[in-house]
Amino acid sequence: MLLKLTNDPDLSNNTLHFYDLNVKANYKINNKDQIFLAAYTGRDNFGVPGRFGLEWGNRTASFRWNRIWRDRLFSNTSIIYSNFDYKVDLAFEPSVFSMLSGITTYNFKHEFNYFLTENSRFILGYDFLAHNITPGQLIADEDAIVHPIRIQDRNGRENSLYFSHEFHPSSSWIINYGIRLNTFRLYGPGDFYRYESGIPTDTVTHGKNKVVKSYFSPERRLSITHIINRSQSVKMAYSTHTQHINMITASENVSLPVDIWIMSSNNVRPQKSDQASLGFFQNSKDDHYQFSAEAYFKWLHEQVDLKNGADIMLNQHLESQLLQGNGRSYGLELMLKKKQGKLHGWASYTFSRTELNIPGINNGDWYPARQDITNDVSVVGMYDISPRLTFSATWIYQTGNAVSLPTGRYTINGEVKYYYNERNGYRMPDYHRLDLGLTWNFKSRGKYSSNLNFSVYNAYARKNAFSINFEQDSVDPNRTKAVMTYLFSAIPSLTYNFNF
Repeated sequence: MLLKLTNDPDLSNNTLHFYDLNVKANYKINNKDQIFLAAYTGRDNFGVPGRFGLEWGNRTASFRWNRIWRDRLFSNTSIIYSNFDYKVDLAFEPSVFSMLSGITTYNFKHEFNYFLTENSRFILGYDFLAHNITPGQLIADEDAIVHPIRIQDRNGRENSLYFSHEFHPSSSWIINYGIRLNTFRLYGPGDFYRYESGIPTDTVTHGKNKVVKSYFSPERRLSITHIINRSQSVKMAYSTHTQHINMITASENVSLPVDIWIMSSNNVRPQKSDQASLGFFQNSKDDHYQFSAEAYFKWLHEQVDLKNGADIMLNQHLESQLLQGNGRSYGLELMLKKKQGKLHGWASYTFSRTELNIPGINNGDWYPARQDITNDVSVVGMYDISPRLTFSATWIYQTGNAVSLPTGRYTINGEVKYYYNERNGYRMPDYHRLDLGLTWNFKSRGKYSSNLNFSVYNAYARKNAFSINFEQDSVDPNRTKAVMTYLFSAIPSLTYNFNF
């Protein structure tokens, strides 16, 4: 609605809207049984006529049954459904076509908690997940320059049995250790390929529920907390993790965020990691202030990335475009929180690096991962002007994502191609914004309470980059220009909340 208020057709004709809907219900059957239901749906839509459109959404639903078996034994049984999909509309005169992708997961989880004593707790659980991935589908008009395509869906299932034990050997120590035994299986139906140097050498067709490939991965957990005194503590932790769902993002593209999901397979090994962390926590002045500092290092194995010049758009042989190697992630997180007083809030800073070293990419040198964000700063402040009136401000800053930008261009059959010589060697513009808010709490009447909030998102109208496209200059075709797209600048809003 705000876009329609402007006289600029470049803005008023754009599409920009979203919605979110949450529903929750809890039911207490008796003193031992409770049921929790929750559902969510949401969708975002953004489009620029004649250029592109982007639409994505989530749908989830969950059922949880909490059962108290004995004074020291209870269980949680959960059934969870989730679905995410996105659609990208592209306009190439005289035709328009759309690309779709999505992932659906069904989850069953059953967990027992047993308190042997006040200082000793055991957890035993089983976790089952069924994944269905639609890697890509192309929908085109009859007069489109491309033909409709649908890449075969992939189906996988994970089974995990896990155990953990938390105990307090003394009043100043807390120890938690555990293990998770994870099994992943890739199932048919579909055609599955073998590759040599990226070339398909064999095709095997598997029927429904036929096992194509399986992996077994034990995952270990250990954390030790030492309570130095009433205001200080130290925590050390080590854990191993396995990931069977991989998101592939075009590295030589900083325009549309087109992501593709793939599973572990006969060609793609599971990604694994070992992580160690050390943290210090301090409370002072009767818990008025809280300070924490935590450092971590993560060793990454079998990381997945695209070959140079890889073709991922609706490619049935996407796995032939992938390489695997190692990585590392490390950082320091700092937070200072003021919990009481008229002025309260918190400030945090995170320094982090995530880097990859994959043979065949970037000449074998280390390079930043696409999700690498070196600096992240958040400052949140709330000031109680009166018992009913509160002013708030939030400032956020992030280093731009690592991206690959073209360093040259060439022409093949009249079509301009771009040359890239360094993987993720450049950065998107830094992201930052300031949000302001003013909340007036009305006088409560029995169980009824309400408040009115006026806020401004991105108060100083920072134009943060959503995407960057490289295009031929209309004046000088021998030149290439970078065109940045941003979603919005400052947005005011008025909100009325009530409870009854």
